[in-house]
Amino acid sequence: EVRARDKKCVYCGIEMFQKMPRGSPRKAAATWEHIINDARIITRENIALCCSLVTQARVKRLLLIGFSRPTA
Repeated sequence: EVRARDKKCVYCGIEMFQKMPRGSPRKAAATWEHIINDARIITRENIALCCSLVTQARVKRLLLIGFSRPTA
């Protein structure tokens, strides 16, 4: 159902490939994304497809936020 619904990245709008044709840019590969970052919530409303470029940027941002918090 999610694959049928999300043909473009829900964040940046790039058209994604479900199956990557040879020579296609990797950024157009579809990846699974939890909208609310809780793996226990697996409803179709909480799962979306986004491009791997957005996924990489989100992971980097989360890592930076996590490592930049001051410790007590």
